[in-house]
Amino acid sequence: YRRRCHDAGQARRYSPVLRTPMDPGVNAAVDGLNTPAAPDAEERVVALLLARGRLKDADLSRARRLQEEAGGSILGLLGRLGLVSERDHAEAVAHELGLPLASAKDAPDLPPDGIALATKFMKQFAIVPLREDGGAIEVLCADPHDGYALDAVRLATGREVRPLVA
Repeated sequence: YRRRCHDAGQARRYSPVLRTPMDPGVNAAVDGLNTPAAPDAEERVVALLLARGRLKDADLSRARRLQEEAGGSILGLLGRLGLVSERDHAEAVAHELGLPLASAKDAPDLPPDGIALATKFMKQFAIVPLREDGGAIEVLCADPHDGYALDAVRLATGREVRPLVA
């Protein structure tokens, strides 16, 4: 997601988190951030789901066939197809990545003071700031593999980001 406007014949990127133009140095840094989840991490999570009996081999084969046609993340596809519950997916990701597991119930009614993220951004990337702790921001996220979303929050706030799996 990057909106562009033309200014003096050059495209200028707008921050997906804040509604302000980003300077060219930040644009160069952001270009390298929009990378898909590491395939090996996804495969480890899939293997863990299989080992725990939360995913059947036949369902995985079906999902892989669909992934070949449509592309995208195998974990996202398993969730969209309803082959793995959201909770099982979150537990496996948290275990495999060594991240704390949280619940949507942990999300505050209002974002912490001084942390203003665009609602559209938070919905698109399923990320919610929970609290500020010692200069770092703890965020509840559905996909901690998404380096783009975490780095965008870091760039927008100027603080370290600590993901929690939802």
